[in-house]
Amino acid sequence: MLFRKMLRDLKSNIVQFTSIFIMIFLGIFIFTGMHAVGNGMDQSSKVFYKETNLANATIYGLDFTKEDVKQLESKDGVEKVERRFQTNASLENDTKTTIQLNIVESNAISSNHLVEGEAFQRSKDGIWLNSLFAKANSIKVGDSIKLYVQGQIMTKRVKGLIINPEYVYGVKDENEMIPDHNNYGYAFLSSQDIKFEIPFNQLIIVTDLDKKILEDIKLSLFKEKQSVLVMQEDYSSVRMFQNEINQMKAMETIFPIAFLLIAILTTLTTMTRITVNQRTLIGSLKALGFSNGKILRHYTSYGTFIGILGGVLGMTTGPIILPDIIFSFQKGFYTLPEWKGIIEPTVALIVFFCISCCGLSGFFACRMELQGVAADILRPKAPKINKHTKLEKSRWWNLMKFDYQWNIRDLLRNKLRCAVAIIGIFGCMSLIICAFGLRDTVHGITDTAYKNINTYDTKVGLSEKITQEKFLEIEKNGYRQFIQESAIEIDDNGEMVSLAMTVIGEGDYLKYKGIDDKSITLPNSGVAITNKIAKLYDLKINDQLKWRLYGTDKWFTSKIMRIIKNPVGQGIYISEDSYKNMNQIMVPTAMLTNEETSKFTQEEFSFVQSKDDLINNMDVMMETMNAMIALLISAAVILGVVVLYNLGVLSFNERIRELATLKVLGFQYTKLRKILQIQNIWITLLGTLLGVPGGYLLLNYMLKYMGDSFDLSVNISYFSYAFSIIGTLMLSIGVNRLLSRKLKKIDMVSALKGVE
Repeated sequence: MLFRKMLRDLKSNIVQFTSIFIMIFLGIFIFTGMHAVGNGMDQSSKVFYKETNLANATIYGLDFTKEDVKQLESKDGVEKVERRFQTNASLENDTKTTIQLNIVESNAISSNHLVEGEAFQRSKDGIWLNSLFAKANSIKVGDSIKLYVQGQIMTKRVKGLIINPEYVYGVKDENEMIPDHNNYGYAFLSSQDIKFEIPFNQLIIVTDLDKKILEDIKLSLFKEKQSVLVMQEDYSSVRMFQNEINQMKAMETIFPIAFLLIAILTTLTTMTRITVNQRTLIGSLKALGFSNGKILRHYTSYGTFIGILGGVLGMTTGPIILPDIIFSFQKGFYTLPEWKGIIEPTVALIVFFCISCCGLSGFFACRMELQGVAADILRPKAPKINKHTKLEKSRWWNLMKFDYQWNIRDLLRNKLRCAVAIIGIFGCMSLIICAFGLRDTVHGITDTAYKNINTYDTKVGLSEKITQEKFLEIEKNGYRQFIQESAIEIDDNGEMVSLAMTVIGEGDYLKYKGIDDKSITLPNSGVAITNKIAKLYDLKINDQLKWRLYGTDKWFTSKIMRIIKNPVGQGIYISEDSYKNMNQIMVPTAMLTNEETSKFTQEEFSFVQSKDDLINNMDVMMETMNAMIALLISAAVILGVVVLYNLGVLSFNERIRELATLKVLGFQYTKLRKILQIQNIWITLLGTLLGVPGGYLLLNYMLKYMGDSFDLSVNISYFSYAFSIIGTLMLSIGVNRLLSRKLKKIDMVSALKGVE
């Protein structure tokens, strides 16, 4: 009997319970879906790393011998060591391409995952090529390709197409944010296939030792060699992918909160109204012998029933639908052999908690009406005595129009309903601001990094084999600015941290700004650091920075003279004059010019990078970002419409007698509609004003998980603010127009009958 009664009540309050269902469904859908995304990426990468035996550490140096391998493998905690030679090559017919060539002895460590063709074998002649690079350049298994490597042409037949765990995030350098598979890839060759003596420059290690112990072992074994240790967690690919996982896991909690909070509060307001209206019925049930516990369970079942429907549907569809949508974006940035959403059993506990909260809303609402004996509950509840507020007693009150007085009193009588509406609009506005702000911020990277800071058109890498005569000839042919890009270590309170260092030669292709957005120049003494590095390692202007070049034992202590803003390319920047003052000679590794890329095809150039290609990559990123923005805006609109319409209907039903009375007193339809609209606009304006900083903080929170390679500041245009505010107000007005139609359908007889 009570179950049938619950179904009748659900039907008569279909709008309220439908909105609760939608909020619970969306909250659980987003939570479980984003959890499946983050957890799936985490688990899939771990499986990939384990299957391919990703190296736990790499030592970079020069001319490692078999004896070095034996000595390192003899140490406790070191399981296996393998030598590898890594260098850059390019396709002979396209010097814009860069292929990172890996010549390995066995490929037992950081091994390849075969996509197509033959598996890697030491004894086989041929090359194993990155599958995405091969696809972008129309290269198939069995094709012969000519590589230009270290001044020589090498012809190899493609034996297989592969992906490798060290290239999950495969970019050429920190200036690229999106992998460019047309121009950058990697390949593997067997050392037995190479006829010349190989100067192995890497030792890849499988070990469970930490960095400090490995650093001590390295120093004891390779005192005479310049070498650098890099741990797995510091690999650029591993670090970037882990940052992406952290971002997904952060989003799995922050976004569903708004929907679930609104669902719980809406359940509380709806159940409070139902139990108040059914006070006499509750008294009748109690008089008929129904226990308090049974009546409480009955009203608790309302929220529980809707919660189960929304929760189960959200939990079953979220991990299926949302990962497919998110992974379609992620595949443009990262490469894994398998993408799948994975949820953990603990998710069910979170869903159970949300359902319980909805049920408890009905429990607490009903418990207030059950206080007292049945005879008392059967009587109508005494009207609540509303005291005049200070505002009503002030002289300003009489100066207000009736519309304002009526709405202020209604808001003060229904504080919870008002709070729920404000929270809903706050969430709606925050999501919209975050969506448009995300677009503005990413779009701003193009202007800041590739138009304001880097004003060159082409970046050309200089080969290590370039002669002094050829360098002087290049220097004379046109206006060019030379830079030296090197890897360094800094001493961060005893811990070695790897960073990038750029020595800037004479020229004005690179223009920098300080944290106050004012143009600055690099100092003639000391160093400049990026703002992100300053924040990460708590560095300030005038602090002393202890650093050394990778593979050297000579330490420098430099004074930090400038802190610069740069969205990409974090690290240390030194002017050539300052570098000379340290008794160091600048060895250019690249040059910047405004000349076309077609002019640089000689062997002296290791790579050619067009700034237009970087900008095009950003445009591709914006295309994928637009889909994410559309999802955020859709969620915001659903949240706003559901909250406003649901609470509007609830408010209308509560005030139907008052509205009927006003109609009897001669208030016209347009006047009544205006009265209803005023309250909606007030609530919308307040929620919108709170949502502006809320959206800013939400976006700032998301940008914290972009990784250490990027320094993205919140950048929201005035247009985005204006469009978001106007859009939210229009949404409120549109919902109010829908609600206003109910004024024409008021049954005057039944509405006024209860007043008798």
